[in-house]
Amino acid sequence: MERFLPADKSQSQAPFKSKDFSRNRILTLPVVLALILNMVRPGKRVGYDEVLARFFAAASLMNGQNITPPDKSAFCRARKKVPFEALTELYGKALEHAKDLAAKAPGTTWRGRRVLAIDGTKIMLPRTKELLDAFGKCSHGWFPQTHACVLYDVLAGLPLDVAWGHYKSGERGLARDMFDGFLPGDILVLDRGFPGFAFFLDLMEQGIDFIVRLRGDGQFAALRPFLQENRRDQIIEIPPTRVAIEEYARQGKPAPGPVTLRFVKVSLGKGKSALYATTLVDRKRYKFKELKHLYHLRWQEEEFFKHMKDLLEAENIRGKSEALVDQEIVAVHLYHLLARILIMESALRHEIPLAEVAQRAAFYATARVLDFLLLLDDRQELRRLLKNCLEEISRKRYKRRPGRKFPRKSKSSYGKWGIQNT
Repeated sequence: MERFLPADKSQSQAPFKSKDFSRNRILTLPVVLALILNMVRPGKRVGYDEVLARFFAAASLMNGQNITPPDKSAFCRARKKVPFEALTELYGKALEHAKDLAAKAPGTTWRGRRVLAIDGTKIMLPRTKELLDAFGKCSHGWFPQTHACVLYDVLAGLPLDVAWGHYKSGERGLARDMFDGFLPGDILVLDRGFPGFAFFLDLMEQGIDFIVRLRGDGQFAALRPFLQENRRDQIIEIPPTRVAIEEYARQGKPAPGPVTLRFVKVSLGKGKSALYATTLVDRKRYKFKELKHLYHLRWQEEEFFKHMKDLLEAENIRGKSEALVDQEIVAVHLYHLLARILIMESALRHEIPLAEVAQRAAFYATARVLDFLLLLDDRQELRRLLKNCLEEISRKRYKRRPGRKFPRKSKSSYGKWGIQNT
């Protein structure tokens, strides 16, 4: 966190200075941004009045004066004026720092390579005409939904990018919007919702290595002999599918050539198996048994979604306009990113494995201090508070409990499936 601290008090960019609390300056842009982060903090979402009360109570404590919170309607109006670029710029700066920390932390790569995953989730939204027009709803639903996909660094625990759109937006299309987030050497892990000839070709043209799980039937006709003969590891050439040829024709492109991939079938126990396709064709470098472990790392993105929906209540969107929905989606991912920065800082400072830090406890520790970190104008006090926070995070360790199950549950306040009650 050092790079976010001013060199001295005179250079402080803390949002709270005496002039900010004049009658017309209380809701400055930095204050509103800090309030938005307060709004999406871990725990049960509360109303605007409570968000303002707890935030300005911290402001009063830090500034040694009794600051009366503004009216919630004033905060609502101020939220609408926040430029979307203000949040994305903060996200970008936090992400660069997080990636620098991840590069220093042990255990954040697999054989020296970042392992990334892309997965999607549907998020229920408040029912307004604007949101219905912008995002749509399923035929049997009542509330609009948005489809969001996240590019996630599974070993560092970092949401590198997020793309969202109409509820009918395909995962492959959203994934293509995030190709800029890849670096040379990255490996992408995908589940069964992504396989497709054109998508495979797009990834390979971008130089992105991947491993993806296929349906049990293999999905491609060229795999039938492989499955019928019960082979477990083979390099196979896949010709373009009719759908891919038609898609290229619509784009005015010539029909693509075949792609060559390695196909691996592994046992999952109890008579079950999984079929993977991968560009990691070197059998000497990438052993058969290692690929099963590599694919299993994708589960960390499922854990990410669980924390986002459980801890940060990412499905409980407040905004009733498209701009405010966009704002909250970025804000909740930014909060996760800031918490992960503190987790990595703590792991590095106290020399403990990153995977052993208890994430839930760390998120709550972040919630207790983040307002103060944003409010403080004293560098020495800021250092002390940050040091205490990192020590608290280091004390809570994650205990693995083999065999535990976590059934998926919707955290939406609009009902499990958003079906209209009649």
